[in-house]
Amino acid sequence: MSRIYSIVYQPKPSKHQEPFHYTRVPVETATLIADYGIEGDRKAGKNKTRQVNLLGYDWVQEMNAKGYKTEPGELGEQIIVEGLDVFTLNKGDRLQIGEVAIIEITKPRTPCEWFAAIQGKDYDSFDFRVGMLARVIEGGVIRVGDCQCQKKSPQKRRNKNPQMLGLSQASFAPLGMASMASSEKEPDLSLS
Repeated sequence: MSRIYSIVYQPKPSKHQEPFHYTRVPVETATLIADYGIEGDRKAGKNKTRQVNLLGYDWVQEMNAKGYKTEPGELGEQIIVEGLDVFTLNKGDRLQIGEVAIIEITKPRTPCEWFAAIQGKDYDSFDFRVGMLARVIEGGVIRVGDCQCQKKSPQKRRNKNPQMLGLSQASFAPLGMASMASSEKEPDLSLS
């Protein structure tokens, strides 16, 4: 089972002067707001595809070994998840975080020139993604240590026979969950 390792937010703009760094404040608890992002975050509500920046803990450790600054917030992320390879997620995949909050993956995050300046690296040397971006589908309070479950990706119903719209084992593979049989309704994956 995966869990939230860290949460940070940006209460004010980052200063674009040396020493370069992201302005991020670590918190134990945050509130996700639907179609907005993290409550109190300066960038929230400005871009529907960039409401949450999500990184995987193992990837962060790999970057640390390569000499990158990796304390919470130093990679520009908002949430680091332990026990989940975020690069296995696809556009449209939904994750339940905590008891009720749900985010939907929108696209991979790529490094920019600001990221290069903060990390003290050459922008042209980047050949990797920096986590995944998501939007908030359902708001709720999240906490460091909360478990996280992958939810079924939304499907367009072309066939009115619900038996034809079942879940595949691959839908749950990133979290190591057992294979699920097709059913008429979406399974309850809440953490209650």
